[in-house]
Amino acid sequence: MKTVSAAIAFAAAAVSLTGCATESSRSLEVAKVASCNTQYHGVRTPISVGTFDNRSSFQKGIFSDSEDRLGSQAKPSW
Repeated sequence: MKTVSAAIAFAAAAVSLTGCATESSRSLEVAKVASCNTQYHGVRTPISVGTFDNRSSFQKGIFSDSEDRLGSQAKPSW
Protein backbone atom coordinates (compact mmCIF):
# COMPACT_ATOMS: atom_id res chain seq x y z
CA MET A 1 0.00 0.00 0.00
CA LYS A 2 2.90 2.32 0.73
CA THR A 3 4.35 1.80 -2.73
CA VAL A 4 1.02 2.62 -4.39
CA SER A 5 0.59 5.82 -2.38
CA ALA A 6 4.21 6.77 -3.04
CA ALA A 7 3.70 6.21 -6.77
CA ILE A 8 0.54 8.33 -6.73
CA ALA A 9 2.33 11.08 -4.81
CA PHE A 10 5.24 10.98 -7.26
CA ALA A 11 2.87 11.12 -10.24
CA ALA A 12 0.96 14.05 -8.71
CA ALA A 13 4.22 15.91 -8.06
CA ALA A 14 5.40 15.27 -11.60
CA VAL A 15 2.12 16.49 -13.09
CA SER A 16 2.06 19.60 -10.92
CA LEU A 17 5.69 20.47 -11.74
CA THR A 18 5.21 20.09 -15.48
CA GLY A 19 2.21 22.38 -15.28
CA CYS A 20 4.50 25.15 -14.01
CA ALA A 21 6.80 25.01 -17.03
CA THR A 22 6.30 27.96 -19.35
CA GLU A 23 7.95 28.78 -22.63
CA SER A 24 8.54 32.33 -23.73
CA SER A 25 10.49 33.92 -26.54
CA ARG A 26 11.50 37.46 -27.36
CA SER A 27 13.56 39.03 -30.08
CA LEU A 28 16.46 41.34 -29.40
CA GLU A 29 17.23 44.43 -31.44
CA VAL A 30 20.56 44.08 -33.22
CA ALA A 31 22.56 47.20 -34.06
CA LYS A 32 23.82 47.58 -37.63
CA VAL A 33 27.56 47.35 -38.20
CA ALA A 34 29.29 50.46 -39.60
CA SER A 35 30.98 48.45 -42.40
CA CYS A 36 27.67 47.19 -43.76
CA ASN A 37 27.13 47.82 -47.50
CA THR A 38 30.69 49.07 -48.16
CA GLN A 39 32.87 47.87 -51.03
CA TYR A 40 36.19 46.11 -50.45
CA HIS A 41 39.11 48.21 -51.71
CA GLY A 42 41.99 45.88 -50.82
CA VAL A 43 44.34 43.90 -53.03
CA ARG A 44 42.75 40.92 -54.78
CA THR A 45 44.73 37.71 -54.65
CA PRO A 46 44.16 35.05 -57.32
CA ILE A 47 43.75 31.53 -56.03
CA SER A 48 43.77 28.14 -57.66
CA VAL A 49 41.61 25.22 -56.61
CA GLY A 50 43.24 21.84 -56.82
CA THR A 51 41.60 18.45 -57.08
CA PHE A 52 39.26 17.58 -54.24
CA ASP A 53 39.12 13.96 -53.19
CA ASN A 54 36.85 12.66 -50.45
CA ARG A 55 39.00 10.13 -48.66
CA SER A 56 36.98 10.02 -45.46
CA SER A 57 34.77 7.12 -44.48
CA PHE A 58 31.76 9.43 -44.05
CA GLN A 59 28.61 7.91 -45.55
CA LYS A 60 30.42 4.83 -46.80
CA GLY A 61 28.52 2.45 -44.57
CA ILE A 62 26.15 -0.44 -45.11
CA PHE A 63 23.37 1.73 -46.60
CA SER A 64 25.65 3.45 -49.14
CA ASP A 65 25.34 2.80 -52.87
CA SER A 66 29.17 3.05 -53.21
CA GLU A 67 28.94 6.15 -55.40
CA ASP A 68 31.23 8.95 -54.24
CA ARG A 69 29.28 12.13 -54.94
CA LEU A 70 31.83 14.40 -53.26
CA GLY A 71 35.09 13.05 -54.62
CA SER A 72 36.84 15.01 -57.37
CA GLN A 73 34.21 17.75 -57.68
CA ALA A 74 36.69 20.62 -57.83
CA LYS A 75 38.95 20.70 -60.86
CA PRO A 76 42.01 22.91 -61.44
CA SER A 77 41.10 26.38 -62.70
CA TRP A 78 44.03 26.83 -65.16
